[in-house]
Amino acid sequence: MSVIGGWFVTAGAAFIIAIVIATIMRYGGFIAMIALIAVALFLLFNSHLIRRKKGDADDELFRRYPQYRGSYHDVGATLGARTYEPDYPPRPRQSGLS
Repeated sequence: MSVIGGWFVTAGAAFIIAIVIATIMRYGGFIAMIALIAVALFLLFNSHLIRRKKGDADDELFRRYPQYRGSYHDVGATLGARTYEPDYPPRPRQSGLS
């Protein structure tokens, strides 16, 4: 029941925010529209910058084990789980250009 209640709270909050924004747009006119567009652009670019910084932190694992970037080969070794012995610690991949 708490999940469905959360949906109602989210819907209520979205409804109230929509009423506030519609009221600002109705009575604020052109200047309010420009201000709301500026706020929307600020939030968009700000979230993009935050995501880019977080993405750099998420890539720390791949900096430690660059041979596993973009593949799911030997995920256990990448995460440090000793589930097998043959190749631990992981060896660098061969370039295949020899």
